[in-house]
Amino acid sequence: MTSTYKRNAALAAVSIITLCGFLMMQNPAAAADYVVMESEGETDYRIGDIVNGDDPVSLPESASITLVSAGGEKVRVEGPFVGALGGTEGTESKELVRSLALLFREQAEWAANQQLVRSLGEEPNADPWVFDIDWKSAYCYRNPGDAALWRKKALKAGAVEISVSGDRVTSKWPKGANRLDWPADMPITEGDRYSVSLDNSDSHLIEFKKMPKDLPTRAHMAGWMAENACDDQAVLLMLTAEIDWMLSGLVKSGEF
Repeated sequence: MTSTYKRNAALAAVSIITLCGFLMMQNPAAAADYVVMESEGETDYRIGDIVNGDDPVSLPESASITLVSAGGEKVRVEGPFVGALGGTEGTESKELVRSLALLFREQAEWAANQQLVRSLGEEPNADPWVFDIDWKSAYCYRNPGDAALWRKKALKAGAVEISVSGDRVTSKWPKGANRLDWPADMPITEGDRYSVSLDNSDSHLIEFKKMPKDLPTRAHMAGWMAENACDDQAVLLMLTAEIDWMLSGLVKSGEF
């Protein structure tokens, strides 16, 4: 769920997803920066563009953009619309916004492909902490015991082979299972590169990178992922509707 702007209407607070929050500057307050996540219709805004809250926004009829701020506010602006987004946030958020903007801009095609996969009825990976074996990026993790692999098609049983530094493990991948826990007998070491091959296909190298524990919000996590070559995970963390729904539920229950 997102908030929506319209001409001659105030910002409708349909749903504001708060990712833990940033401390705002008091006097003077800096205008919030927003990153364009989605752009539809005839508009000059592209995915990854940064829009300052004080800048005028102009959208024609039938055009719309969806934006997110470093503080976690997600808004949808629908045309016809002329006006400013407003909002304030601290200058400490500027670097994070730039990281997210670069991430969205570079991965716009990836995001479009994800929607294509959904439309074709294949099972998409909706968990940013599970590594899709088709990804070419690194694997950022918080707890090595939670590591798992993902495959889009699970029409038949398979076998995945994982090797590193002379050690080799083969695990069965059951029919109908898209997700497979990382083998317990293959310890994860940060910085090591693991060769992963499914059914004797071309192997992929996966480098594990342990995330710091002091990242306060999912926006910070996505920014850190993007800076450490975990691009696909970062995009999935920020863009999937499943994550939005989960965050909204956690905020409402006070558990986030």
